[in-house]
Amino acid sequence: MFFKPKHTTNVMLKQKISENLKFIKPKLIKPRRLFWGVPLTFLFWEICLGIIIGYLSACFFSGKETGLQGRIRSLLFSVGAWKIHFHHWLYGSIILTCLLFVKSSLPQFSFGILGGFILQGIVCYPDWHRIIIRQK
Repeated sequence: MFFKPKHTTNVMLKQKISENLKFIKPKLIKPRRLFWGVPLTFLFWEICLGIIIGYLSACFFSGKETGLQGRIRSLLFSVGAWKIHFHHWLYGSIILTCLLFVKSSLPQFSFGILGGFILQGIVCYPDWHRIIIRQK
């Protein structure tokens, strides 16, 4: 017999399709893994919300461009022929580093605020890396 019945070709075709599409089938998450994922999600959103609020508040209080005075004055010190500029990202990172090494009970939201504060200082200003500047 040269021809296969129609029924067996449909079954074989369905088997080939199901074998090729095995990677698309969703896998069920075990309840234990799902339980640990929920608190981690809340932790992540707390930090993200803190970063957004820290970034926007730093945009509000700092100068709009490099060299322009913001609502809060910059920390500048003159030492001989040099001028030392403590950028807000610099003292924000010092505070964040101290808080990470000291066992504190601050919420993760406060770490996010400091992260947004640091991020804004590095991203928005082209002179973020200039800390010690020669006076003219």
